Amino acid sequence: MVANHKRRKQQRLERRQAELGRRFRASHRWARSSPRKVRLVADQIRGLGINDALEQLQFSTRRAARLLEKVVRSALANAEYVISENRIDLDIDDLVVGEVRVDDGPTIKRWRPRARGMAYPILKRSCHISVALVPPVEAEEHEQPAESEAAAS
Repeated sequence: MVANHKRRKQQRLERRQAELGRRFRASHRWARSSPRKVRLVADQIRGLGINDALEQLQFSTRRAARLLEKVVRSALANAEYVISENRIDLDIDDLVVGEVRVDDGPTIKRWRPRARGMAYPILKRSCHISVALVPPVEAEEHEQPAESEAAAS
């Protein structure tokens, strides 16, 4: 039992170290914005280069763009740190926004008084934003299956 636990722990560590040079992540949990509103902005930057994505977010007029921009900048800072610490031969400007996930967070429920003693619910939604930056080679691998499916039909 103990040997299996140690082996699984070692395998997880090896997988994490192998992934270390490929993906740089950051997340913002419990962001006070509706997931639907953040997803509209997230769809615009998915697959873009890091500089193009930051430029797109900087000039967007949506409030969700500020939240997403902070997460992308955090992932970029994580990438710079990991690349410098582990001496990985990778240029920061070549990174691509590979994965942007916006999941539902907890919803705060409030009530609004209405006519004739009724009450209507107010749902204050939140979301969890996750961003992963990948090198351009890995980003192209993710895009190829979609292109081949489009060519086949």
